[in-house]
Amino acid sequence: RQCLMHLKEGRISSETFLSLDRLDDPKVGDMSSLTQGRAGRRLATLCVQHNDKFLQRQDYWRDTAPAAIDRTVNFLLKGVVIADTLEEAKQTSYVDAKKMSLMPRVVTLEGEVIAPNGNMSVKSLAGGRVEFGGAEQLQEMRNKEKKLQQVTRDLTTLEEDIERKLQKVSELKVEVAQKEAEQAASEPQQQQRAEALDVQAQELQNLSKNIEELGGRLKQGEAAQEKLRSEKESLEAELLKLGKQHFEKLNSELGVEDIREVMLREERQKQKFQSEVEQYEDFLRRNRAEETRAEQRFRSTQRMDELERDLE
Repeated sequence: RQCLMHLKEGRISSETFLSLDRLDDPKVGDMSSLTQGRAGRRLATLCVQHNDKFLQRQDYWRDTAPAAIDRTVNFLLKGVVIADTLEEAKQTSYVDAKKMSLMPRVVTLEGEVIAPNGNMSVKSLAGGRVEFGGAEQLQEMRNKEKKLQQVTRDLTTLEEDIERKLQKVSELKVEVAQKEAEQAASEPQQQQRAEALDVQAQELQNLSKNIEELGGRLKQGEAAQEKLRSEKESLEAELLKLGKQHFEKLNSELGVEDIREVMLREERQKQKFQSEVEQYEDFLRRNRAEETRAEQRFRSTQRMDELERDLE
């Protein structure tokens, strides 16, 4: 009566009151056998501790409150076992408890509850609880939820991948457009370079032809020069012979020495040396000319290679 009057006077919503003189310990058997040697299980009665500071402030409750609290906790939680996971809870309720002929209420840290009759209940999204006929249905729902979450993650990853690929395609399109514009702008230059390369190739071919013709003429000139030199030497020998006879006759008649032969021999040697010098000079000039032409050909070939690389 006093409790009801307290609710009315304080305009408090409905509450549940327990009468201590009528609280009897539930006959649930030895629940400690389910938790011995199991790190993932514990008795709910051992998880409740006294609030010593609250009891110290209550003179009326200070002496009798600990015993009353323990009695209330045993009445409410004596048949309750707390498990870390749902798998541990199912092992406790469906396997170990059946072997020991016990009927505990098993509660997990996530809020799942397995009743003594084996039914399982979980919190719903609406804030209430949903009760199932067994653990298999709950596990199936959890598996489906995991699959759905995995599919959602896969879809998110796929969308991100598609977005990256679309961005890459856009970048490639811009790059292709730039390359096409550069190619279109460089086509006139490439055409001009190709035409210039053709002209230089034709000039190089004409130059090679001219070099071959000049080489042939040079050989002919050398042969003619050699022939003239031979004729000159023959004439000089004949002249020397005639002159020698003349000077011998003249020297015999005059009674003087023949110095003409010595002079002619010196003159021939001088002319021979002069001819050899001229030949060496001609040879050097030809070598310089050949060197100049070879250098021009090398430069022309080098320019052609550079143009071909530019065109590539």
